[in-house]
Amino acid sequence: MQKTTFFEDFTVGQVIELGSAPVTDAMITDFATEFDPRPVYLDPAVGSEAGLGGIVASGWHVCALAMRLVCDRLLSHAASGGSPGIERVSWIRPVRPGDHLTATMEATSVRALRSRPDLGIVGFTLTLTNGDDQPVMEWDAPILFERRAAAA
Repeated sequence: MQKTTFFEDFTVGQVIELGSAPVTDAMITDFATEFDPRPVYLDPAVGSEAGLGGIVASGWHVCALAMRLVCDRLLSHAASGGSPGIERVSWIRPVRPGDHLTATMEATSVRALRSRPDLGIVGFTLTLTNGDDQPVMEWDAPILFERRAAAA
C-alpha cells in the first residue's frame, strides 16, 4: 500500500477519528483464555462478586482493540517508523460485552528529530469511549513518521 501520511501532515491539536469496534462476550473470553486468564474476565459470577456486574475485558484486551483501530485507520497508510513505547495508559471504566468502543487520537506534540533528519516524532493521546461516550481508556504514546522530503 502506498504511504500517504507523513510527519508534515500533523499539527498540535489535530484530532484523528479512528472509528469504532464492538465488544462481544466471546471476544472477551477468547482474549482472556489466550492471554489474561483471570477469573474476572472468564466467569460472570466472579465478575458479579467483584461488583462489576459480570465479566469485563482485560485492560490489555482493550489496548489491543485500540491498537487495531490505530493500525486500520492510521498506520496502514502512514510512513510510520515505529514508536519508542507507550508513556502512560489509564483504564478508566470497565469494558463490558455489548459495549461499542470509539477511538480518537489527538496530536499533543510535533517535533522534527535533529539526530534523524529523515524522521519526526508526533505525541498522541488516544481516548477510547464506550457507547455512552464515557472514556474507558486513555494512553499517551509518541509515533515516529518519515518526513515527506526524505521519502521522495
